Amino acid sequence: MLDLKDAFTTSSTRGIYAAADLLDDTLRFKKFGIVRAGDVPFEIITPNRTAAGNNLIVLKGGDGVAKTVACEIWEATRLSFSLLSLSGA
Repeated sequence: MLDLKDAFTTSSTRGIYAAADLLDDTLRFKKFGIVRAGDVPFEIITPNRTAAGNNLIVLKGGDGVAKTVACEIWEATRLSFSLLSLSGA
């Protein structure tokens, strides 16, 4: 699995778009841990398992909280470098 912990920009325990205090403005996971989408495993990290308490990647855009986070993230892997970017942000 590709470890993205260092790329997380926010937490599912708070609002992630309009305002951090809008707790309904986030992703609600039914379960944390390993889940599968077809044959592909993903680990949904609980926020308390990361140093910064973050478990989501939200890129800059729109208004509110999303306007304050990074515009692009570099993630290095053993095989390649990938730039995750939002056009027009």
